[in-house]
Amino acid sequence: MLSLLILLSADAHAQSRNKKPAMYGVGGTLSTVIYPARYPGSFPTSLEESGDWDFTHERLDGGVAGHGVVHLSHQVRIGARVGVRGGARWSDRYLALEYDQIAPGNAGIRPYAGMGAGMGNLRFNSDDGDVLDLSNFIVRATIGALYLDRTRCYEVALTASYPMPLEHQFDEETWDARGSRYGAVSLEVGVMIGEFKPGRKGKKGNKRKGGGHR
Repeated sequence: MLSLLILLSADAHAQSRNKKPAMYGVGGTLSTVIYPARYPGSFPTSLEESGDWDFTHERLDGGVAGHGVVHLSHQVRIGARVGVRGGARWSDRYLALEYDQIAPGNAGIRPYAGMGAGMGNLRFNSDDGDVLDLSNFIVRATIGALYLDRTRCYEVALTASYPMPLEHQFDEETWDARGSRYGAVSLEVGVMIGEFKPGRKGKKGNKRKGGGHR
């Protein structure tokens, strides 16, 4: 997935190197899980059958992330985000690279779709003080809409993310990940500050010299 993102970005850059979008921005996002109703969908079967743990599925959660983007053209942007999210007894830290395709729009509103990949670490805590740690590889898919003015970008999106555990660490042992479901669909809103509409040169002060009518 990371190789695909790099290839897509390189191809988009090659196609747009003679253009001058000069658009970029940095900002942040807020998010919350809307599916499943209680997170996570399921823990590993081996853990649930062991009877040695007391982890729960949580509902209330929130997330915050720093987000930066560079537009390679008016239709393509690449970006990166680093964030944290979590609930009462779980937390997630992650870093992801992203590639987005942006469609034409009206009144400054432009729909987009994208994908991303990265690394993260999920942690669940039980009432008894037990800790379940999951290093994971993340894949993301996003659909949303942007509103652009000259110096700001506002966006709202639905993001499906799926952390694929590399290993489960619990009670000083590594556990089998089979049966676990940590995927989620989240609602995200964000704002970035930067340069999103290149200024038009040569429009101001371009009146014909000498004045008057011929």
